[in-house]
Amino acid sequence: MERDSEQIFEFDEFLVDLSEKTLLKNGVPIRLTPKALDTLAVLIRNAGRLLEKDELMREIWQDRFVEEGNLAFNVKVLRKALGDNAANPRFIETVQRRGYRFIADVRRVRHANGKGLAQKSKLFEPGLPGDLSEGSILEVGADNADENRSVPSSRAILADDENRSMGSTPPSRTARSRRLAYLRFVAGTLLAVAIGFGLYQVFSTAVSPSGGRLTAVKRLTANGDVRLAAFSPDGKFIAFTAGESGKQSLWLKNIPSGSETQLSLKTGHTSFNSLAFSPDGAFIFYGSKGMLFRLPVLGDAPTEILSDFGGEISFSPDGKRFAYIAYPPDNRENAALVVSNIDGGERTSLAVSTRPTLFLRSAAWSPDGKHIVCAALNSEGHQEIAAVRVSDGHVSNVPTPKWNTILRIAWAPDGNGLLVVAEANKNLLNQIWSVRFPSGESRKLTDDSHNYQSVSVAADGRSIMAVRAEQSAHLFVMPAGDRDRIKQITGGFEKFDGVFSLGWLDIDKIFYANAPSGRPELWQSNEDGSDAKRISTDVTGGAITPDSQHTVFQDIDDSGPGLFKLNRSDNRRTRLTSGSDDHPAISPDGGSIVFTRYGEDVALWTVPIDGGEPKRLTSFTGYPTASVFSPDGRMIAVYRGVSSNLSPPTIAIIDARDGEILKEFSVPVQFSRNWLSKIAIQWALDGKAVYFLSINDNISNIFRQPVDGGPATQITDFADGLIFNFAFSPDGSKLLLSRGSFSRDVILLANAE
Repeated sequence: MERDSEQIFEFDEFLVDLSEKTLLKNGVPIRLTPKALDTLAVLIRNAGRLLEKDELMREIWQDRFVEEGNLAFNVKVLRKALGDNAANPRFIETVQRRGYRFIADVRRVRHANGKGLAQKSKLFEPGLPGDLSEGSILEVGADNADENRSVPSSRAILADDENRSMGSTPPSRTARSRRLAYLRFVAGTLLAVAIGFGLYQVFSTAVSPSGGRLTAVKRLTANGDVRLAAFSPDGKFIAFTAGESGKQSLWLKNIPSGSETQLSLKTGHTSFNSLAFSPDGAFIFYGSKGMLFRLPVLGDAPTEILSDFGGEISFSPDGKRFAYIAYPPDNRENAALVVSNIDGGERTSLAVSTRPTLFLRSAAWSPDGKHIVCAALNSEGHQEIAAVRVSDGHVSNVPTPKWNTILRIAWAPDGNGLLVVAEANKNLLNQIWSVRFPSGESRKLTDDSHNYQSVSVAADGRSIMAVRAEQSAHLFVMPAGDRDRIKQITGGFEKFDGVFSLGWLDIDKIFYANAPSGRPELWQSNEDGSDAKRISTDVTGGAITPDSQHTVFQDIDDSGPGLFKLNRSDNRRTRLTSGSDDHPAISPDGGSIVFTRYGEDVALWTVPIDGGEPKRLTSFTGYPTASVFSPDGRMIAVYRGVSSNLSPPTIAIIDARDGEILKEFSVPVQFSRNWLSKIAIQWALDGKAVYFLSINDNISNIFRQPVDGGPATQITDFADGLIFNFAFSPDGSKLLLSRGSFSRDVILLANAE
């Protein structure tokens, strides 16, 4: 272990003593959280060397669970304390997609008396209220520079003045210093008490959507396959569902004790779409098999409440009624906001949605009982918050940012704001936002590389809980049929490599999409991952023309959603379509595009590569998507998803000229609404078969389906992990894979600043 005198470092105007946890700027102490100082210690001990994010996190937190955003937050705190700038750094350089490097010259300092700097000022006193418990993952960083200054202890201040009085210091100066030391001691003590009270308030008062950003404090489940979760009103219990779709179970967890109990349900209740505690905490309401049930928390069998139910419920403040979104069969445009008594009786349609505002999901009743809000689709293709007045059913819109998706809405207990799980425009990840009601003033509360699925607030406002998905995807390449020679070619913390787009530009060059900080980008590299270059930004699921000159992708601008073409040589964008269009595929001759259009129904359409009037290609049901042209351009393979008229899904082979179905195969195509991915289908080079992904026991493999019939055969033999996307090389000799893992659990959140 290093001696004290070997743990003192100097860079520019700063001096840091790691043994004494002290940071000084021109002799003035600067206060940092313990983890921020640990981060600085690792950086300066490795000055000049690039530190990958995973290495930094191992060094700082070791085996403790911490979200990746805490590392970025600590670096932000350090930069603020050091007066550094991320865009033009003096000290801490960000290496995009990899990690951080300390770039200033660092010098070791040997103290003359072999002592550390504690005699000058103590950065962090274990006895101060600022010492968060060892088990806490939450670190509090100050917003203002003045708040970064430390609160010196009386011992440190007196020692400081004693050192200053030594040597040639005149006696009068010494006396004056002692009087000053006494005054500092009194002021420091009062300030320490004030800071301690402030930190107490952070952890003992209600968590506020109007407070600082949210960060993970504790993982409440470790199942990895949680889908739904709900807080009990007192915040001491959570109910959650776990397991794959069709094999799910319902659980109750005591948060203080950590104990979990599986609840006994009726036979066949193995898939859930709604979960909530009653306001008195005595019952759990859950939706299964198109029905709503009420289950006593303390035992007994569930009771059926509704027989035609398919949404999520929210209770009125008095607990006597609940609201939900109801959809008429095959007509989502006329969804109704329904209010029912707690026993399922006296149902009333409070409002029926009509264009331009179409109700979608997540009804939430306000604490004052006057409004029910829900997610809605507007005429521009964005999702927004609709507010329905309970007294008369009047519908108004809450002005919010342009969101692609709203998954869940929850009220803050004071009724002044909302917590919203939403995906922002030009972003692929659902994050938690705060929205003031009714003004709509919005800001992001989480900003990390995870995907949030839901959010719930305890009735007293002291706890926020979220279901959060963690997905990791990197690129691998292997000789086709030889898994033993597989090589990983991307790594780091960019977790969505190849998920949305993946392919070959040439025999030895590839392209792929990733999503640094949730914003989509398209990249190219050599097949071994070297010479990686960004092709374009804000491109989701792009397809590249055969001549590699253009990228076709879905986007939204001020004129609404549609397909766009990007000229890679000059970055010029051209709009090709207007509408809810996605999943473009380009013909082998590069002359036309087939895509999926979502409107009154879902169908395949075509449009020339240089623009023109789009034409509808298919008229069959089944939500066609993931289309791909055959090598000769005469046929299109397309995935037909589940609909009211088609179950299970199929792969259809259609005529590229008129959309008529030529062949159809009922095969177990991998499709999940849980993780971020695309439905991957690819033709064999000879046009005699199509390849697709299938999953069994959370393990993905690639299968081959002959076009002339016969059973599908498995062509890869992976024993673990998920495949999110794949592409064979132009000569069929190599296989490019986006592989990784996925887990989803319940996280307890708290305000971090």
